[in-house]
Amino acid sequence: MFTRHMLSAVMAVGLAPGLAAAQGRIIVLIGPPAGGKAAQAALLQKRYGLPVISADELIQSNPQAFAKLKDFRVDDLEPHSDPILNQLFREKVKSVDLAKGLILDGYPATKGQADYLAAFIKELGLVQEVTVFQLEVPDDVVRQRVKQGKSPSVDPKTFEQQLKDYRREMGFVQIYFPNATIHQVDGTKKPADISKAIQSILGK
Repeated sequence: MFTRHMLSAVMAVGLAPGLAAAQGRIIVLIGPPAGGKAAQAALLQKRYGLPVISADELIQSNPQAFAKLKDFRVDDLEPHSDPILNQLFREKVKSVDLAKGLILDGYPATKGQADYLAAFIKELGLVQEVTVFQLEVPDDVVRQRVKQGKSPSVDPKTFEQQLKDYRREMGFVQIYFPNATIHQVDGTKKPADISKAIQSILGK
């Protein structure tokens, strides 16, 4: 879930004075569950040669990290909102080449994660440029995708709540950040066409 607070933190990174000269760019992909973020991350990676860090991949590759914490919680957190993703993200960054920048798919998903990301980027002096792309996909379309199993990473049991949370938070973004650098892209088109639209904004 991409909250108004996390957008503020991410945009602050992009606009903060005094950071080192840009070494690349950070591309943040946001959109509803089953919105096609993973497909676009893969296409952008192929086009620009940027590494991708995916929340889904971090979760799937580290089940033990979540299992260890389960017994200590009164209520289990949805994995994408779990603070443990911050540490998994930090560890993952160590294994990728950040010279050109980074593509983020599904992370950050909470204010805490966004604050962590903002502090981490500032710590590294990584970039000045952060570009956010919002994939616009109607509810009925994403529901159909989930029903047809086209988005295996989306849990049908929690899908409706995730979708409800996403729509609510997007409303806040539009109200409180009307001038933020968010590029809205039609996510109902073919993946290749969506990628072309994104690339036309990013340029070379």
